[in-house]
Amino acid sequence: MLHVVRLIERRAGRPASRVAPVLALASALALAAGLLLAR
Repeated sequence: MLHVVRLIERRAGRPASRVAPVLALASALALAAGLLLAR
């Protein structure tokens, strides 16, 4: 997910501070889903 944040920062030309919390939440949900599927 970090590469997605960096792509957004490059397109915006500034740190995507507004998008960061959303991506962090999405990555956490994706990690939780991955752990559940791995069982």
